[in-house]
Amino acid sequence: MDVHYQLAKNPQPNIFPYTMRKTHTTPPLPPLNALRAFEAAYRHSNITRAAAELGVTQGAVSKQIKLLEDFYGAALFKRSHQKMTPTAKAAALFSVVHSALENIRSVTRKIKGTASAREQLIISCLPSLSTQWLTPFITRFQKRYPSISIHVLAGDGAPDFDSGEYDLAIRSSTHPAWKKLHSQKLMSERLVLAGSPTLFKRTPLTKPGDIKVHTLLKHTTRPELWEWWLAKQKVEIAKPKYSIGFEHFFMLIEAAKRGMGVALLPEFLVAPSLADGTLTAPLSEKYISKSPYEYYLLTTPTKAKRPVVQSFRKWLATELQTQG
Repeated sequence: MDVHYQLAKNPQPNIFPYTMRKTHTTPPLPPLNALRAFEAAYRHSNITRAAAELGVTQGAVSKQIKLLEDFYGAALFKRSHQKMTPTAKAAALFSVVHSALENIRSVTRKIKGTASAREQLIISCLPSLSTQWLTPFITRFQKRYPSISIHVLAGDGAPDFDSGEYDLAIRSSTHPAWKKLHSQKLMSERLVLAGSPTLFKRTPLTKPGDIKVHTLLKHTTRPELWEWWLAKQKVEIAKPKYSIGFEHFFMLIEAAKRGMGVALLPEFLVAPSLADGTLTAPLSEKYISKSPYEYYLLTTPTKAKRPVVQSFRKWLATELQTQG
């Protein structure tokens, strides 16, 4: 008998009762690499810096962002030669993607539990402070907190926490007005007149007036320092002898060590050089002058909640208090 005739005469029960039931499909997710490229580009507002962070070419980052824009069918950045400006849709996406990637990194550190997954703390610091002052503190901090990895970036001017490049910033100011930031005063600035021992042996400097015969090393970022100090000491010089100008204090310190002239330097920066004898402060303590500048440790309210940031802020405050 024909099998088709039998099936038609005696219909069989449906042995796959659920195959015709409608299902709800999960929307596809964008590629992870595209999200990583977008997140880095958003933080830096710059393709070059994003590529450097990810260890890929600029073209690769641009390609991934274009892939993401095609996926969403919307532009995520307004591009110019110097900068990438995120759109409103990009801002909404970034808040979610950044949080998700941070959570993934955090869980990864906990699961791996290895030295390679140490907590990271990035500090933006004035160039001279990073080389002359901060380094010894970091050495001691890492002995106390070996699980925290510290990276120091040179930076001056107003801190840009929106870039996402660092957690803390050390800056100086005469009129601190750090709006919407957590600020912690580190110290005031006292200026010391210093030069090489050979220079002062050749041309003694025992009182402020003796400065008239010396060459003055000038800080180009703070050109008013000498005028301020001379006025404070009531010394008048018709035509001060200025040497080459230097942008940073650490440059002034090196020039002074080489006998190129006399420099006005923050006491806490020059202390190691005075201690090892490579520089001398010829005038007495009463001629050390407090300047209008103060130094601050800055962070955002959000970053201030991070345990690693809290640990460093508390530890540094204790260290400075101990040093007096």
